[in-house]
Amino acid sequence: MSNINEFMSFFSIDTPNNESAFTEGIVLTQDEVVLSVGDSFDAESYIASAYDENGNNLIESMIIHEFIDTSEESEYLVSYIIQDEAGYTKYKKELHVFVKDTD
Repeated sequence: MSNINEFMSFFSIDTPNNESAFTEGIVLTQDEVVLSVGDSFDAESYIASAYDENGNNLIESMIIHEFIDTSEESEYLVSYIIQDEAGYTKYKKELHVFVKDTD
């Protein structure tokens, strides 16, 4: 069973030393995207940030599970995952991708 902290975000606001604020976990630019048949798709372009509880950038250690075929209409789920040292999922976000025929 996952730890509840895996699903909670930590927001840092107006620190006394003017330290930069960050959101713990994976942040995507949007939760869903609609593509037209034939469009290209780049899963990495939807990543806004990924930080641990100490503010360390985790984008380089992110695993992206995707298979998007834009040649026909369909729905997909892209998973963005960061694991802990033991290989367990520490942070996870999902992007819903809808491929639609616009003709």
